[in-house]
Amino acid sequence: MGVTLLMVAWLAQAAPEARSIAPKEVEDGLTAVRETNIPASVDLRSNLSKRFRLVEARVTMDGRELSHRLAASGKELDTQTRLYDGAVRPGRHMVQVNLVYEGRNTGPFTYLDDYKFRLESTVDFNFQEGNRPGALEVLVYEKSGATVPIEQKPLMELKPASNSGATAALPLGR
Repeated sequence: MGVTLLMVAWLAQAAPEARSIAPKEVEDGLTAVRETNIPASVDLRSNLSKRFRLVEARVTMDGRELSHRLAASGKELDTQTRLYDGAVRPGRHMVQVNLVYEGRNTGPFTYLDDYKFRLESTVDFNFQEGNRPGALEVLVYEKSGATVPIEQKPLMELKPASNSGATAALPLGR
């Protein structure tokens, strides 16, 4: 037993000192750098008149579906709602929003039930790391004017929310 105790004491003195690896050493080495995600959201604000009923909303990012909402038959989706609430990788992403509206008969106009309006917007955004989440707004509004055909009235705009960590990306090559 005395010999074993001496061996343990001798090995403890000869063992190299344990040390922690500093973050800079991890970045410089071959160790994979961890990927961080940032919070992100896509909010819809539709200000179309009662002649339009929102029946479908889809959000995709880089070709991957993030959200798809479909109203039950005869029903409609909320016109002020959060379409996506999750996280994204920092960097450049292509965001696409597709909305489908159906016409709704109002007053003397009885032909609107036969109409379907499809709106699509695709924009590149940079989601930046930091203390601000990446928030996007989908704004839907009506083009005014008595001579504007009903098919051209609904318009959609996709933009970064104010005070957001997301910015519209410049086209590549500029």
